[in-house]
Amino acid sequence: MPSAISYNTSKPVRQFITSGSAEEQVPDQSLFREYFVKAITTGDADANQDGYLTGSEMGSYLFDKVTNYSYNQQHPQAGKIRDQHLDKGDFVFVLNSQQVEPNQPREVVITNPEAVIRYGSIELTTEISGKLYLDGRYIMQVTKDTRMTLNDVSTGNHTLRIEGADTWQETVTVTENLTLQTTAKNNRHDAKGFDREPEMVFIKGGNFKMGSDDNNFDGPVHEVKLSDFYFGKYEVTVAQFQQFIEETGYLTDADKDNGSDIWTGSKSEKKNRVNWKCDVQGNTRPQSEYNHPVIHVSWNDAVAYCNWISRKTGKAFRLPTEAEWEYAAGNGPKHTKYSWGNGNPYGKNGGNVADQSLKQVISDRIIFNGYNDGFVYTAPVGSFNANDFGLYDMTGNVWEWCSDWMDFQYYDNSPGNNPQGPSKTEDYRVIRGGA
Repeated sequence: MPSAISYNTSKPVRQFITSGSAEEQVPDQSLFREYFVKAITTGDADANQDGYLTGSEMGSYLFDKVTNYSYNQQHPQAGKIRDQHLDKGDFVFVLNSQQVEPNQPREVVITNPEAVIRYGSIELTTEISGKLYLDGRYIMQVTKDTRMTLNDVSTGNHTLRIEGADTWQETVTVTENLTLQTTAKNNRHDAKGFDREPEMVFIKGGNFKMGSDDNNFDGPVHEVKLSDFYFGKYEVTVAQFQQFIEETGYLTDADKDNGSDIWTGSKSEKKNRVNWKCDVQGNTRPQSEYNHPVIHVSWNDAVAYCNWISRKTGKAFRLPTEAEWEYAAGNGPKHTKYSWGNGNPYGKNGGNVADQSLKQVISDRIIFNGYNDGFVYTAPVGSFNANDFGLYDMTGNVWEWCSDWMDFQYYDNSPGNNPQGPSKTEDYRVIRGGA
């Protein structure tokens, strides 16, 4: 037994944990009961993973989980009776999964059961009908044109989902004392007419150090200044590209060439009759996957899509320059290594990247060890948290076309202001952002 646990259990203590505050009525079959049982039967509440669950760890765990998943309707209370003779120790559960060597003390993590939870609001407008869920918990039935405000939502990342004839899901970030606005939109598109232009995010220009010295292909690092620009909030989906195809009758380069490259599990090779309707392995996607990013499209196809949207809206849409893409993906002047930051991905604060699930299919692939994003190949757009600009899937999911020609020596003498890429020197265009 760790010495810290021996010490805690040898001292007198009188503690309390309640399922709610004094003014709250809590049903017997409550979230508190569910998470109390989970805390003592799993290791989820064991903050320092030493195999022992203390009363302090339990109180902090229950307050966080129950408050969050009850949509701020239930507020467990925990603490010690303030008596100098009775508040020295702690009560302790020994978890079944613990395998602690005797007399091997471990670092003690002190959690604060009275931690302050801060709140903001979400203003939701819906264009679809169905059941609304917040972080997997049912909230209410909504209908088309519903406009509502979810008050007292804890700060941080939350997942909104509507399930009905259409399914919509988005991860949002709530800020203290602010109201976040979002709209639940129909993923289906009417091929007879253009229903809406892509969602764009305003990017304030600035200076940043472009490139990296990590390898010979990404350097040298050089100073770049960019003007303001707009960037697509999401990758283009199969459904959006389908509307373009059906309205214009456009034939992609894969259609003209009777196929596209697919991944066999060990190599990339061309497969006949593969086009924008297909997945990474060349199989025709079901309609349920039309919220995934479109693939098997060439640079020419991407430009044709931009030109079509420009004609429909009267606005000028184009592919980003490589400098604009890197600035947007790396959170502007911060220039982080990944879109989510500089560290390894975790949970939704990451992306659809090379992970444990991919390792099971491609055994020799270098991955983020210990991370599993849940998708072997592509994921629905917006499945992970946005970066600081509010852009999704900038690291991972699929490679994205830039307007620039490719030249490995271009960084050596790139212009400092709004670089547009080199004159044509190769038969390749720049792609960025893949897994």
